[in-house]
Amino acid sequence: MNDLTSEKRALLLLCTRLALPTDGKPYTAKEFSTLVDSIGGDLHRFGKLINASADAIKSALNVPVEDASRMQVLLSGERLIDGEVERLGSSKIWALTREDEGYPQRYIDRLGKTAPWVLFGAGDVSILSRRGMAVVGSRNVDYHGSEFSRFLGAAAAKCDLVLCSGAARGVDQLSMRAAIEQRGKVSGVLADSLEKTVRSTDTQGLLEDGRLVLITPFSPNAPFSVGTAMGRNKLIYALADYGVVVQSDVETGGHGPGRRKRCVRTGRPCSSRSMRSSRRATGS
Repeated sequence: MNDLTSEKRALLLLCTRLALPTDGKPYTAKEFSTLVDSIGGDLHRFGKLINASADAIKSALNVPVEDASRMQVLLSGERLIDGEVERLGSSKIWALTREDEGYPQRYIDRLGKTAPWVLFGAGDVSILSRRGMAVVGSRNVDYHGSEFSRFLGAAAAKCDLVLCSGAARGVDQLSMRAAIEQRGKVSGVLADSLEKTVRSTDTQGLLEDGRLVLITPFSPNAPFSVGTAMGRNKLIYALADYGVVVQSDVETGGHGPGRRKRCVRTGRPCSSRSMRSSRRATGS
């Protein structure tokens, strides 16, 4: 997956922060999809323009001066991209583009123009194409939510469904761990550094055992932020066939008031756990 054709080099340069020049601004998925549509969908044309001048890019693609200048800056980073991909490969991290075999078709079908053009990941990529259930929720989950998270993870494994989640503390990790304990398959969409996550000895064992795949649409060394957390949520929902929100922080949680709306937008059935029993138990 890390074999670099000129087309793949161009996608990495244009749509990621790998080898990013100081004054470069990568294209968002939606921006780049619109650009690709405007040139007739031929991605090979980008590969032929690596290190080209802005004038050459403008002439070849018939794009506005602003786009040509932006692409010229981004496509000038070829000298560094091979080294970055090799460095990631030494940690068994791969880069997967929309054009690569193994890229989850459900992202393209369900997210359309906002499907990431590049995913970074580690583990068995075939897990991404299997039927799955998304389980998400609060980092600060209560006792009942913890038990329900574990139940869902174990149930997914027993039903031969991939457990899809975000690998964050709380609901995510509880459900993922329960699925793994039942010898199930797990996919984690990260909002934190992929490079840091794969250094864990336990994580390495699960990746090598073929039971876990980790992916991120962000740079592999990108730290956690509210923005990355919000950005990855739709990728969790779109990867699964069903979604369950176990518990959310009403005002601040990434799976808060709009959680079911985001899930429904991907065309996935989505349920949430009733909090009535918890309120009775706490007297609130």
